[in-house]
Amino acid sequence: MGRRIVLALLILSLSVVSLSAQSRPRDRRKAVRKIEYVLDYLQQNYIDEVPLDTLVEAALVAIFDKLDPHSRYMPTNEMQDMYSILHSQFAGVGISYTTLRDTLVVRRIIEGSPAEDAGLQYGDRITSIDNRSIVGLERDSITHLLRGQKGTTIHLGILRRSDNTKHSVDITRDNVASTSIKASMMLNDTTAYIRISNFARSTPQDFRRALATMSGYNSLIIDLRGNSGGLLPSVIDICGIFLPANTLITTTEGRKVSTDEYRTKLSGELCDLPLTILIDEESASASELFAGAMQDNDRAVIIGRTSFGKGLVQRLINLGDNTGMAVTRARYKTPSGRIIQRPYAKGDKEEYYNDRSRYNQPDSIAKGEHEIYYTLNEQREVYGGGGIIPDIYVAAKSIDTASYIGRALSRGLIEEVVIDYVDRVGYTNFMERYPTADVFAEQFAIDSLSQSLIQRVMHDTEPSSDEQIWLGDMIRAYIARDIFGEEIYISIYMGYDEPLMRAIELHKR
Repeated sequence: MGRRIVLALLILSLSVVSLSAQSRPRDRRKAVRKIEYVLDYLQQNYIDEVPLDTLVEAALVAIFDKLDPHSRYMPTNEMQDMYSILHSQFAGVGISYTTLRDTLVVRRIIEGSPAEDAGLQYGDRITSIDNRSIVGLERDSITHLLRGQKGTTIHLGILRRSDNTKHSVDITRDNVASTSIKASMMLNDTTAYIRISNFARSTPQDFRRALATMSGYNSLIIDLRGNSGGLLPSVIDICGIFLPANTLITTTEGRKVSTDEYRTKLSGELCDLPLTILIDEESASASELFAGAMQDNDRAVIIGRTSFGKGLVQRLINLGDNTGMAVTRARYKTPSGRIIQRPYAKGDKEEYYNDRSRYNQPDSIAKGEHEIYYTLNEQREVYGGGGIIPDIYVAAKSIDTASYIGRALSRGLIEEVVIDYVDRVGYTNFMERYPTADVFAEQFAIDSLSQSLIQRVMHDTEPSSDEQIWLGDMIRAYIARDIFGEEIYISIYMGYDEPLMRAIELHKR
């Protein structure tokens, strides 16, 4: 990177640092000259030679650390990941994996992916990538190694535990299509369910396709728990399915941008369908816009826990060298005028992301800690002050860490039993025994060797009968999700999902 490009990047970044720098060009030029002097001096006089790129990267990171929690500088790998998420595709091999005892274990293979074509199986251990050992490597580093340019070849070292054989596999990376619709199913004869993991470009089309696969429903549950956000146009499009044309979805306000309104374009085909939305503390950004718009327009009942509270409008800017920056330019408001963004202290990002104290405090509403607003149609009360506060609050399922289930989870027992079972049986034999999700749900039972493993790991704790049943259902559900997908997991584990059960009961009334 040339020195002129470096300075251009610094100038561009500095332009968003402070109001005074933007309003007084002389002060901005003075600040740039100061940085230029420091870089020149360090290059010429520092005891060791330091690459200019290294200094610039560190400076950019430090600049954005002084802004709001969501503005940030993104190096090449983060920029690539961001585009992959927003466009629902990336160049890779097509696997989901976990790490068990410092070793990568394949947990799911995407249909039609390079990994499937190469014969990878559930439970395979990937021990090396391009002849480099990855044992003990951090997850982000492994993901970066697996992904790359379309058409490039990656060499994997594989250990297959089912027959203790080693394999070397060459896989050509390709675009791996993914969908943000992680589950779509009928929960009973009349209630449909769709889970959206993020709002990508293809989400509206995928959402309509999911609706078309179900029939006979007279109510719908949309699950946004864990939904990290995404693209505003996708939110508007899906809102348009459930609201009349020209319905206000959100407004944006900022210092240097005009106040804009975003409305639905066409009258929705499902304007009268009873609708419930599930949210939790990991529902953020675009998912909060969707939930807030439906709540303020009296279009859906919101069930769960207070959402994350990310309501800042950001622009993703490519800096021309495969790096970028996400810059906050405005704030989102719900139709009733609520600010979604929760309070934050500039330059204290770690505390902002680690603060979870506010999510399990339903009584705080009664204590008057939140501003009162009113929905647009029925004029019922909703609450502002950061995040979307649900209409029906359901606390997180409490698991005592000293209890049998709490210890089982902390020791990684469930994951170990799941992987051990498929290792022993062998993936091919497993699929012959349970060719479909329905057969699995009807016939699978934990075998004696799995029971022995459970007893060894949990030798110091005795379960109650209810805990034994619960643990068994967890293991069944996790195996089902790994092999057959999210829908069968939901079917098996639904009775333990209190927010979902509350939503189902609501639609029965």
